[in-house]
Amino acid sequence: MVTNPKIEKIKTEIARIKAKISENQSKLRILERQKTELEDDHIVTLVRGGNVSDSELSSLIQSLRNEKPGGARGVSGIQPIKTTQQEDNRNAYFDEN
Repeated sequence: MVTNPKIEKIKTEIARIKAKISENQSKLRILERQKTELEDDHIVTLVRGGNVSDSELSSLIQSLRNEKPGGARGVSGIQPIKTTQQEDNRNAYFDEN
C-alpha cells in the first residue's frame, strides 16, 4: 500500500507534539510541586513568626472557614509578618526564572 506523504508528515508532527506535551506535563508537575513547597514554607514562616499558639491558630483557621465569601472580618491581636531575607531571595530567584 502506498502511503500519502502528507499523511506521513502529519503523523510525524502528531508524534512530535505528543512528545512535547508529555515533556511539558512532567515539567508542570515539578513546578507545581515546587510551588506547593514554597507556599508551605511561607505559611510555616508566617505562623512561626506570628508567635501564635496552637489554639489561637486553630481558632483563626476555623473563623476563616466560617467566614462568608466577601465578608471582611478583622482578626484582632495578629499583626502582619514581614518576610525574611531568605524568603525574599527565594522569591526573587523564582521571579527571574
